[in-house]
Amino acid sequence: IRKITPRSNRTRKVSDITHIARHHSATDTGNWASFWKYWNETKGWGTGGYHEIILRDGTVQLCYDPEEITNGVGGQNAYTYHITLVGNGSFTPAQEKTWEERALFNLKRFNLPVSRVLGHKEYPGANTACPGVDMGVVRNRLIYLLSKVVEAAIKPVAIAKPVVVPNLHMAVVIGSVNDYESAELVAAHYKAPIYPRSAIK
Repeated sequence: IRKITPRSNRTRKVSDITHIARHHSATDTGNWASFWKYWNETKGWGTGGYHEIILRDGTVQLCYDPEEITNGVGGQNAYTYHITLVGNGSFTPAQEKTWEERALFNLKRFNLPVSRVLGHKEYPGANTACPGVDMGVVRNRLIYLLSKVVEAAIKPVAIAKPVVVPNLHMAVVIGSVNDYESAELVAAHYKAPIYPRSAIK
């Protein structure tokens, strides 16, 4: 719906995005149209609050391009990409599945580590219960899903005759899945792949 969403805020470069925020709407139902009425008529905003809205059935409303600065967290919007789930601390399995897909997609798109995924309440100066979930659990789930992606990617390496990757100058080697989060920061900085120790011959 990006072609129909109003906007009045300034824009930014995609490279300025350093965090992804998870929100909840604090309502049992809703969508872009109902939220916009509140944002515009009550708050007086000319741009909405979120880049993406995940509806109760798992459908995603793509509201703004990443370059658009939205109004998700006061004073912290210039560097944040905002995703909200419709609900008030309780979300459907379809929503959580979509959240994971969208979070992983955007982590890759913006080249960010999982540690940069924050709940609204974790931002400086925030005084809110949003997003209504334990973000430690949310981040651990994302780390687990990323570890599965890594394991799937390195399976061909674990055969008797190792595969030689051309032009590979650096890699990050981890001892277990528990090492993934800290290794991810290093890998993102050096743009290096992550391999488990068991794959190294």
